[in-house]
Amino acid sequence: MKNIHIILSLIAIFSRVALSYDFCKDNKDLLTKYNIYKQFGGEDPNRKLSAENDIPTFAYEKTLNDNKIMQSWIVNVCGNEIDSSSNSKIDLSKYSKNSLFYAATKIESADIYTEVINILNTDLNNDNLILNELNDAFTGLNVLIKSQNNNNFNITFQCDNNLKIDEFGKIDKQESFDINLKEQFINWSINLRGPSGCLTNNKDNKPVQPPMHAQSHSFFLYFVIYVLIFTCIYIGATSYLEVKDGGTLQDFEDTFKYKFKELVFAIPAFSKELYNKLMGNSSSRYNPVQYNNNGNGQNTDNRGGYAAV
Repeated sequence: MKNIHIILSLIAIFSRVALSYDFCKDNKDLLTKYNIYKQFGGEDPNRKLSAENDIPTFAYEKTLNDNKIMQSWIVNVCGNEIDSSSNSKIDLSKYSKNSLFYAATKIESADIYTEVINILNTDLNNDNLILNELNDAFTGLNVLIKSQNNNNFNITFQCDNNLKIDEFGKIDKQESFDINLKEQFINWSINLRGPSGCLTNNKDNKPVQPPMHAQSHSFFLYFVIYVLIFTCIYIGATSYLEVKDGGTLQDFEDTFKYKFKELVFAIPAFSKELYNKLMGNSSSRYNPVQYNNNGNGQNTDNRGGYAAV
């Protein structure tokens, strides 16, 4: 009888091990298309990863009601052992060995952890884990983990070959309440940028989306360049028309310089007039020769400043 119990126990242990989920191994076919498999040590499960040089970590500190709150984040999708000896910023006191995803929030003054998240391979299965390749403006891989202690995680690995290791780009937390289940859920949206989300062949990688402010800056720069080019062409053409009948090259050069100088000095007045037009204010066009020397206030030249150009 004793032998039967031992055999049954061994069978149970073997079945648990055989049926246990392994994120990297069970999704190897997809993960090996990207750098994520190699980047997180999937090729060598015995390789120790540095929390400072190999995997994405994030430490955040804030003060709320005179309480100092510390937050620590780690993503380690293949569950390799972490060597944290050289990292002093990340709080690993609540870290479970081989945790794939770890987050902790601590009130330092009270030495209390208000939130601790550890996701292990044993917490996962095919029913609560969805992997999707991104077919968007950039290359990447999306990992959706559902219902881990009432936490849902939407993690995006976005390709950026300019980085050596992945970096946290965005962490968004939203709370929801399921009326039918009468339970509260926390939905996490996490964006990571780095080499892990890039295809191993490299040639099919789509470029990283530039920040919006960079696009605005580029548009403004090109607009200024186009305006300057058009202005120079316009002044050059009008100067040529004035001196083409009997004028010399020197006459053209002098006329061009004069018109350009007039335009530069008239820019403040032009800006003021444009502002008044936009604001609906009544104003007259700036004319540098609006008054002549006889002091009668009569306009002797209707074309001056930027109007003359």
